[in-house]
Amino acid sequence: MYGYTTLQVYDKDPQEISETQAPLIPSEEPSDQVPSRTTEKDKAKFLQFIYQLSQLAFISSRDTNLWQEARQYFPQTEQFENHDLNLQYISSNHGTHLILYEFRQEEKTDKGSMFLANFSDSGNLINQLKLKAISYDGTLSINVVGTDIIEVEYIDFLVKNHFQHSDNYTEKQGKNSKLGYHPIPELEVLLKKQYIEQTDFEYYKIDSHQQFQQLSKNNTTQENRNYPQTASRIISKEELRLMKESELELMRHEIYASYGLDFTDKTGSDSFSEMDWHTAQHENIDTMLSDVERINMEHISAVSKTDYSFLNR
Repeated sequence: MYGYTTLQVYDKDPQEISETQAPLIPSEEPSDQVPSRTTEKDKAKFLQFIYQLSQLAFISSRDTNLWQEARQYFPQTEQFENHDLNLQYISSNHGTHLILYEFRQEEKTDKGSMFLANFSDSGNLINQLKLKAISYDGTLSINVVGTDIIEVEYIDFLVKNHFQHSDNYTEKQGKNSKLGYHPIPELEVLLKKQYIEQTDFEYYKIDSHQQFQQLSKNNTTQENRNYPQTASRIISKEELRLMKESELELMRHEIYASYGLDFTDKTGSDSFSEMDWHTAQHENIDTMLSDVERINMEHISAVSKTDYSFLNR
């Protein structure tokens, strides 16, 4: 499964979802295991409340009854008393519920916070992550990769100001002379705004105790790579199946080459011998790979028709 969601109103009942299926900052002292207190009444009450909130654009402390009920589940409610609260139900797995929720003030996004949290069936908070702040124009998406890996994608925008001369001239009065003031042509200076889009990925695995464990990645700065994204984000099997066999082979070779594998096959040696970022120095690099790269290797092997096992013996 490779699910996708953003912080928006969801149109499905969480019970239906549960049947079908940032840097991020860890919360303070998360619990070590799923709380044991679970009754059908507690479960029904929690799911009904989450479903109710997901149908609303937001609630505020003025919604007295709903806000009071929110206090039972979201520990930051008192801290953000003057904010609006909205949420997105993400997924359910092994009797737990993954929920994205946000406290914000209109047009004051720097005064609120977003959290990704894991709840038990009865609504007990198991673990949570505080997500990075994004600008008003930025977006944040949560992808569920497989059954236990969470991808947090940040897309944000920066504005960079710079000045440049135009092709137009303006007249500037020069010094006084016997003939009086005289105009001097001067190039017009224009202020240009450059809008820069930045994308960042963070990955977490939910362990057997339902805790978030951050996966390592490699933010490569190597140039002349065809597939630098294999170091920083998980490539889904669905995406890989759209690629040619030769592309999958090059993708895998690039990951090995970035760690200085001394290729034993001619294809790998010829492909990267002229790359200034590749220095053949290791016979085996398995232990050097980041978590994200290792998962990508597994995905490439799963969809490829070629046996790559000989490359890293």
